[in-house]
Amino acid sequence: MTTETHSSPFTRGFRATVKEALLVTIGTALMAAAIILFIQPNQMTIGGIPGIAVPLHYMTGLPTGILMLLINVPIFLYGIKHLGRIFGIRSVFAIVLFSLFTDLFGTVLKLPGLTNEFILATLYGGTLMGVGLGLVLRAGSSTGGTAIVAQVLANRLNVKVGQLLMISDFIILCFGAVYFKNVEIVLWGLLFSYIMAQVIDYVLAGPPVGKIAYIISDHLDQINQQVIKELKRGGTLFSGHGIYTRKERKMLMVVVDNSEVIPLKRMVQVIDPNAFIIISNTFEILGEGFPIPQ
Repeated sequence: MTTETHSSPFTRGFRATVKEALLVTIGTALMAAAIILFIQPNQMTIGGIPGIAVPLHYMTGLPTGILMLLINVPIFLYGIKHLGRIFGIRSVFAIVLFSLFTDLFGTVLKLPGLTNEFILATLYGGTLMGVGLGLVLRAGSSTGGTAIVAQVLANRLNVKVGQLLMISDFIILCFGAVYFKNVEIVLWGLLFSYIMAQVIDYVLAGPPVGKIAYIISDHLDQINQQVIKELKRGGTLFSGHGIYTRKERKMLMVVVDNSEVIPLKRMVQVIDPNAFIIISNTFEILGEGFPIPQ
């Protein structure tokens, strides 16, 4: 006889809270490391609050973390007013940790910069910042900054958040370029932001877990039978019309593991060398034949 144990909603809620707190802690630590190890030593300027705090650090001599916290306080209060208390509870933890880790690494531990090469600082700093911010966002939190203002203004002005962030980041980059008297900083900052954005998307979506194949052929019945027989996968048939030929055509959609892509392509090409195949990544698959994440 087997007995089933079910965790209570409280236990699941507690575990979820601990997991989110751990993600925020690791994420903010990585973001702080990116600033102290790569950005600040090379006097780089990036978007957001760190992009303002780093030049101010050199101007005033105050720790970068304290400056970020001071800048974030009015923005945070503004965000609570317009975005609600739930936003505030989730974000205050990350905002404070981000500032604490930055000063811990930079002022207390006095970690040295790892490189004085701008290209390396941009690549590794952007990657590290992207991983850290991606983890924070996965936890449903925020490190504050210009994104809060952009989110509120976007609703009021009926524009996209991304557009406002691009404008604000460009202004911040120009501020850093004027202070450090280096126009190239803007170019490096834009590259840094691009790398960070790509890494954030990867962290949020995760690596591709499978492929979706769309197959157009005059021998779909044979292909479908082979898919079922050899790959133990099903498929879905769609009906449509060719734009050029005006003829009715059918298309087979098959979802497979990454390891099954090559066998699928070979199988199709053997049956119909003229088949038209489109293969794209998929980042989450739920259902029969695929494991459901716990």
